[in-house]
Amino acid sequence: MILIRFVHRAVLFSIIAVLLGAFVLMVAQQNGGAQSPVPTLTPPGGVLMELIYARKQGQHWDIWAINSDGTNPHNLTLELPSANQPEISPDGSQIALVMQQTGAAEIWVMQADGSNAHQLTYNGMDGGTSLYPTWSPDGREIAFVSDVGGDWQVYVIGADGENQHALTDTPEWKVMPDWSPDGSKIVYVGEASESLELYVAQADGSNATHPRRLTTNRHDDSGPDWSPDGTQIAYMSERGGVWDIFALTLLGDGASETVNLTAGVADGLPKAMPAWSPDGKQIAYSAGPLGGHDVYVLDVATGTSRQLTTDDTDDWMPGWGAEGR
Repeated sequence: MILIRFVHRAVLFSIIAVLLGAFVLMVAQQNGGAQSPVPTLTPPGGVLMELIYARKQGQHWDIWAINSDGTNPHNLTLELPSANQPEISPDGSQIALVMQQTGAAEIWVMQADGSNAHQLTYNGMDGGTSLYPTWSPDGREIAFVSDVGGDWQVYVIGADGENQHALTDTPEWKVMPDWSPDGSKIVYVGEASESLELYVAQADGSNATHPRRLTTNRHDDSGPDWSPDGTQIAYMSERGGVWDIFALTLLGDGASETVNLTAGVADGLPKAMPAWSPDGKQIAYSAGPLGGHDVYVLDVATGTSRQLTTDDTDDWMPGWGAEGR
């Protein structure tokens, strides 16, 4: 049991290492299929939206934006230090991100065009690191994870940088939080005895020591993202032998059902970090071999996928911009 816990703490550390440009999909998969060309037509429904994502070139990360038809990719953080883990605000006007400017990784906020970047957390002063920001639905708070108190816990801080406080209080490591659309809960990845699973905590901290466990299996689940209507949580799981994008449907009695959304995408690529579009009809995700991810968009209704980026960089953690919000 001790060995198992050690292995999964190492897995969580590998997830955290994305900040340093070394994210490891827990079981490295190789590219097993041909990639589709970059699309040039407006996506289904005729709605052209913008996506943001992190791009690694060499050892440097930047935040990029691209239209949902694959056109106009452009760098938002060209003048900033290495920037990663972007999260767009609910109104689309700001982006929370992670930068490591003076030693420790901290949460920063900038305008959606890359201007006016300012530091939000200062946990490095107490020997901590801060990662994986996620906005509250009203845009007033940002949840993130930090080891400032020892183990990795979920914290919440005001968008003005005030009132930082811990949301969870259990010894297991935690990463990748995401706020529910109604603002009442936060889902995150937690360390179980034999796997990485999804948990949910009350956003007011009322169940800080007894969060609800959403998934229970001997395989790793990660990268949760709540659907806009609050009924589903998309996430990545390797329960089928290769990382795919799943959706967990939350039922009224507290039970849940899960389905593989990318079962019909037979490209052999490991898929990671899903993000629902604001209308709930599409999911952006990263896919590709280790160190060579590209951004794709899945049509939820049809199960078909489109590739947006195609280059020799590592494109990671996509999210949706202001359009359609």
